[in-house]
Amino acid sequence: MADISTASTAGAADRSVAGLEPVAPNDAVWLQDSSANLMVINSVFTVDRMPAEVLRAVWSERVMSEQSGRYARFRKRVLQHDGRWWWQDVAEFDLSRHIFEVEEPLQTREALQRYIGEQASKPLPADRPPWQMQVVPEFAGGESAIITRVHHVMGDGMALMPVIFELMDLDGLTPDEVREQQVKTHGTVGKPWQVALRAALAAGPILVSQALRRADQTLFHGPELSGVKRVAWTPDLSLGRVKAIKNRQDATVNDILLTIVSGAFLRYARRHPDEHVERVRVSMPVDVRGRRHAAKLENRFGAVFVELPTGIEDVAERLAEIKRRMDALKRSIAPVVYYGAATAMLKLLPTQFSHRVLDFYASKCTAVLSNVPGPREALSIAGRTVRAMLFWVPQRSNIGLGISILSFSGSVRVGVFADSAILEDPVDLVREIQAELEHVDAVL
Repeated sequence: MADISTASTAGAADRSVAGLEPVAPNDAVWLQDSSANLMVINSVFTVDRMPAEVLRAVWSERVMSEQSGRYARFRKRVLQHDGRWWWQDVAEFDLSRHIFEVEEPLQTREALQRYIGEQASKPLPADRPPWQMQVVPEFAGGESAIITRVHHVMGDGMALMPVIFELMDLDGLTPDEVREQQVKTHGTVGKPWQVALRAALAAGPILVSQALRRADQTLFHGPELSGVKRVAWTPDLSLGRVKAIKNRQDATVNDILLTIVSGAFLRYARRHPDEHVERVRVSMPVDVRGRRHAAKLENRFGAVFVELPTGIEDVAERLAEIKRRMDALKRSIAPVVYYGAATAMLKLLPTQFSHRVLDFYASKCTAVLSNVPGPREALSIAGRTVRAMLFWVPQRSNIGLGISILSFSGSVRVGVFADSAILEDPVDLVREIQAELEHVDAVL
């Protein structure tokens, strides 16, 4: 099937008749799927056994009811017309084409990882809204696995998380209240005009300095991508354990997790004596909505560059350096600059040119790293307890590695998403993450 980047109208269409709505520039920035990298957010959560028809019923009632227009985008497909991207209502929307059961038996974690990797290598169908939920009705231990694939044009992680929460029973909390627990603003302190002025003054130096940086050239970045994807994830890591470490060090949970991930890169690189990975530059999404911004389906974040000090062996020294860099990021206007620059380019410049510029900046990074704080409470769907949640971020340009961190109900899981040309088996990196947690806990 054609992927979303090649969808187009058949001939000239009248906008009023076709019901076309323009795709906003901050969403259109993600309409650049390639054979190597698809702009699709892949995730999975496991619940007590649930057939697809139950999930469809809950989705219809809570997310896609006719009375609610909040998530109308789930009924629209994306197409290109007159050189621009548009949303178009699907006249005969069929929910069973979006929520359906997987026929292949997947009863082990290894089988599920293999299947998700295969799916992540395939584009979403272009003739329908760009999302789907595949239900594995009989997963291990009396559970079901729900594999969710959503094209990034639909929205970013902070926008999509409340949609998932709409499905769930939240022990008295509304989806917006859960989002309030999650949201962390960076670089948006001050009145809107103050933020805009700071961003305008800082944009030139920030963009030029990043453009002049050399691209990473390590065993994690540089080889031509295959387009064949692999996924893996850690077992539940105790959030309480991570918090105990951060309390001892007067740091944040994010500081500790980044220290662990940096150490895992270092451990993996040690297997290759000819490789010295002094640093790993990652692209890190930072939400720029602000606490009072209305939650809706959209992309509203700046992808900033952060250098992980993977060359620092001493854990305490590595943590101190990461803490220094993350504290600086929290005060930085850079997320707003990157968000504004990407949006402006898509609005003002030809699509082909703007995409090349964005790829140029992205190509300097080794990986995309996203840390999303999930709900602290236990969740359920139609009376079935949610046992685990995790996700994998897409990559653009020639980036072939993604690291996703999600905390949920007292646990943390780290997902690794890799092109097979970079990591043949991402389970190897997952093992190093687990080993580094043990090491960090022992020495800090």
